[in-house]
Amino acid sequence: MAKQNDRILIVDDSWDNLRVLQVFLAGEGYQVEVANSGESVLAQAEAFSPDVMLLDLMMPGLDGSQVIQRIRQYPVLDALHSKTD
Repeated sequence: MAKQNDRILIVDDSWDNLRVLQVFLAGEGYQVEVANSGESVLAQAEAFSPDVMLLDLMMPGLDGSQVIQRIRQYPVLDALHSKTD
């Protein structure tokens, strides 16, 4: 069972996917935030400090692989970086 402070950031360009995952995970007790593009995820990750990020790899613009590269280069997200290895 999720603790109330467990946070998940979901990143996907499909609003349908985001909504299904958000409803399911929130129903399991997780705090959930969503981002619909790779471009917006860094600011949201910094503000939300997720424990886990569910990341779509195939998105237009900044794709999931590029998001991971940026997280690894972004000092404020160092704790998240260690979780991606």
